[in-house]
This record gives sequence, C-alpha cells and structure tokens, in this order.
Amino acid sequence: MINYRNNLTPNQNKKISDILTAGQLLFAKFGYRKTSVDEIARNANVAKGTIYKYFESKDDIFATVVKHERDQITGILEEAVKRESDPVEKIRAFAFTKISEIRKAISFHHVTREIAHELWPLMNNVQTEFNEWEAVFINEILQKGIDSGQFKIKQTELIAKSLVLTSKALELDLVLQQNSNQLKTQIDTLIGILIWGLAGRD
Repeated sequence: MINYRNNLTPNQNKKISDILTAGQLLFAKFGYRKTSVDEIARNANVAKGTIYKYFESKDDIFATVVKHERDQITGILEEAVKRESDPVEKIRAFAFTKISEIRKAISFHHVTREIAHELWPLMNNVQTEFNEWEAVFINEILQKGIDSGQFKIKQTELIAKSLVLTSKALELDLVLQQNSNQLKTQIDTLIGILIWGLAGRD
C-alpha cells in the first residue's frame, strides 16, 4: 500500500476500506488470478484510477488484505496460547493454531498448490513484523518453561529466532497438506522432537 500520504480524510479512508473489502470478497469468490483491478474498482464503486492513488497493483491490494488477516491471526494465537497453562501445551497450541489459521486464510483465497509458490513470497513479505512478534512470543513461552523447570536451555532469544526460521522452511508444505490427520501427525512429530530437545532428555 502506498504509504506516503499522511493525514487522510475520512472520505479517503472509506475509499481504501471499500477497495480492501471488495478485493477480499472477490479474491474469496474468484481466486487471485481471476480477480482484476477493474472488478475491484467496480465492486468498490470507485474509479480504477482511484485505486492506483492508494495501491500500486493488484499484488499490493492482495498483500494488504493478507496483512489484515495476519493481524487477526496474531490475536487468535494469543488467545489460544493464553488458554493453556503448561509451556509444552502452549507450544503445541501455538503450532496447531498457526497452521490451521493460515490454512483457512489461504483456502479463503482459493490459493492452490499450483499458484502457492507464486504468491507465497508476496505473503511472506507482509509477515516481517509477524516474524519478529512470533520470535518474541515464543521466547516468552520458553522462559516460562525454564521457570517451571521443564526446559533446560540457554540463549532463549536465539533459539526462538531459530525456531521461527526453521518453521518457515516447513510452513508451506504443512499449510497445503490436504489430509488433516496426516497434518496432525506431522505437527505432533515435529513438536515431539522439539520438546524432547528442550527438556534435555535422550
């Protein structure tokens, strides 16, 4: 989203909101490829030129929609982790909830395996702040595990950042996993390996 315009008027903010709402609905109904800027403009009741005052391209609109969804996922993750008292269960809740919510968002936009690799970098670009938040959040969980005596680790900030980077390598395949039972098994296996390592057991 073009961000050099400050102090937008209520009318300008409404136009941006209408554009994003139209984009979200059209992406959901027709998918990314079949949605055009012309259709977004028509459904938002604005001129096509108006869209380019606030967004550089269809990619930009899509990225902004994904950013809003990312913010929603952050809130859902916080609530899921808060419901658990045990640090191990907090990590499990975080992992399952994150993958499940990302799957919903991608399914919502009809992102298939065929075009996922094309769009994934675009989605990842809007997740920079999310990655930073995720590392801090995981670090807090690790600290609680240390305080309870369940985790025997040092340099939690470094480990948290490493976990975030490692998860990114697996994230796309897990998100696109169609078999829910297999997905659960994969995540459980990964978490099991992680937890045994954190617990310092053989």
